[in-house]
Amino acid sequence: MGLETVISNALDKNRGVLRLKPNFVARFYPAYGRLGIKEIYAPGLGWYSERWLASCTTVLGSSVDGLSKDKLKGL
Repeated sequence: MGLETVISNALDKNRGVLRLKPNFVARFYPAYGRLGIKEIYAPGLGWYSERWLASCTTVLGSSVDGLSKDKLKGL
């Protein structure tokens, strides 16, 4: 199954909405549990204190952190 078919099927199934996985970004300040996640500290990165929605940009100094990932099946 090709990429176009998988995306088209996902959009049809979800009435035009492309579902994305939660994307948590580490920062230097704590979130104090407001994001509802258990793992709140990443050694060397900081506290997971931000949730980015449908992000197409990366965190400064990283090539992948910050980018949203899809929940598509069949790829």
